[in-house]
Amino acid sequence: MTAAVLRTCAAAVLLILGRLPTAAAQDSRSVLVFYSDQALLPSALTFTEGLRESLGTSLTVRLETQHLDSPRFANAASDSALADWLRWRYRERPVRVVVTVGNPASAFASRYGDSVWPAARIVHAVVDGEQLRVASERGDPVIPRVLDYRRTLEHAMALFPAAREVWLIAGATDNDRRWMDRAVADLAPLGNRIRIKQVLGLRWDDLRDQLTTMPADTIAIAVVFFADADGRTFINADALRELARSANRPVFVLGSWLLGSGAIGGYVFDPALLGRLTGRTVLAVLNDPAAAGIPAPEGDATSWMFDAAQLRRWSISESKLPAGSLVLNRELPAWRRYLWPLVGASLLVAAQGAIIGALLVQRRTRRRVEVALRLSEEKARASYNEVRDLAGRLISAREGERTRIARDLHDDIGQRVASMSIALSRIQRQIPDVSNPARQSLSDLEQQSTQLSADLRHLSHELHPGALEHLGLLEALRERCDDFRQECGVSVQLEVSEAWRDVSDALGLCLYRVAQEALRNVATHAKAQHVTISLEQLDGHVMMDVTDDGCGFDPTAKSRRLGLGLVSLNERVHMLGGALDVTAAQGAGTRIAVRLPTGESHAP
Repeated sequence: MTAAVLRTCAAAVLLILGRLPTAAAQDSRSVLVFYSDQALLPSALTFTEGLRESLGTSLTVRLETQHLDSPRFANAASDSALADWLRWRYRERPVRVVVTVGNPASAFASRYGDSVWPAARIVHAVVDGEQLRVASERGDPVIPRVLDYRRTLEHAMALFPAAREVWLIAGATDNDRRWMDRAVADLAPLGNRIRIKQVLGLRWDDLRDQLTTMPADTIAIAVVFFADADGRTFINADALRELARSANRPVFVLGSWLLGSGAIGGYVFDPALLGRLTGRTVLAVLNDPAAAGIPAPEGDATSWMFDAAQLRRWSISESKLPAGSLVLNRELPAWRRYLWPLVGASLLVAAQGAIIGALLVQRRTRRRVEVALRLSEEKARASYNEVRDLAGRLISAREGERTRIARDLHDDIGQRVASMSIALSRIQRQIPDVSNPARQSLSDLEQQSTQLSADLRHLSHELHPGALEHLGLLEALRERCDDFRQECGVSVQLEVSEAWRDVSDALGLCLYRVAQEALRNVATHAKAQHVTISLEQLDGHVMMDVTDDGCGFDPTAKSRRLGLGLVSLNERVHMLGGALDVTAAQGAGTRIAVRLPTGESHAP
């Protein structure tokens, strides 16, 4: 079954892969942008955005990108290998238009384009020099690149009339030297007015050191920088920005993406505008693929641009700039810069004033409510204290009354019943005839009086155990456990920890009452076979647990809420600063736990 599933999945994948080239072949709006350098360079990104903007205004175009990476791989072998790879990549993915960006990409497309993209029209963008002539002779649409070093230097000399020398900065590769030769050739007519020094083929650190110590009568023009004398490759834009930041004299550039990081500006070309011009040509090709001699778009992408920060640095007035110059990074007047922050701050202050006023009103209302609430809390606290005081007095009064009744039962009524039993026994012996009915009646009365005397003594001990008062808590509990065992036949075990010490009379009475009430509940409701009473002292507290194995109860049932006896015990424990906890479960027995501090009692 697994093999069948795998075969099915493989067939589906092959079917999908088989359809992809067909789908791609039917796409007649595919445009490939082929860069000379990496497509993520600032100028390339700006050019792509301009191109996409123009293409997106008329129709949706599927745009792809590739790059030649000419600074690192500028040789015939690498170009041939790249052509083979591109030929394989696009063998079943026809491209409608190939837009080359830069001279190296244009030269590559001129040499290999017919075999790599046989069905595509090639549009050559950002080309100049010899490659501009080659592309034009092929009959392909061309968007030239204008690099006017001469115009830039002429105006630089007007801005800095004391300048006697201009440094042309480039790297150490053959490509750097070609760019340098083009710049030198363009500036040759100015050689009788200013010295032209070629600064190229140096190590990066040495070049930066020289730029930081340029003579006072010097200006510089950044040409290109692809690699240094050590073979370290650089991203051209990043390298020129860093060099412009390092220089101690004005540095002019010919690309708009190089402004804003130390360069003063110049007669630069704008890749975004160049991308939009290229997009118009691409649209013309897409609309009429067979058209020949498509003219170049009107206008160019070159203009005067300067950095306002560098103009301030070198104390150059904007009035000295060429007409129509674009000044970037210009600081706005203070009122313009802070207009909206001031408006926002004013609105914020007004809102804060309204909020503060509302808060003041709310605070006054809250204070009145707090005063009323405080009075109510004080009344409730006083009422609660009165209730607690009354409860304590009731407990104390009940204990006192129990003690008095127990004493009366034991010392008065119990003694009188005992005396009556003795008298009945004496009268019984005065009748010699054992079969006499009167003697038998007297015997019954004697037995009843004896049982009554025992019941009175037991009741007296229940009301106030004498053993607790005279022998202490442990002996009183042992006596109560023995009595309970004889009365109910339930096993009772008293466990006392080794750390146990005698406790105060109030604590002893409270613990005894808890055990007494727990045993009474066991005898009445629990149907238990075994009861355990444990005593322990720890960390300034005395703990007692009474656990049985009876039927337990459901604590959530309304009919099983704490009875009056446990409520009374709970109040007694709280009066001594302790806590009482009753844990029960249906069929799992009951546990009563008491925890009392051994410090001074709070009982009245």
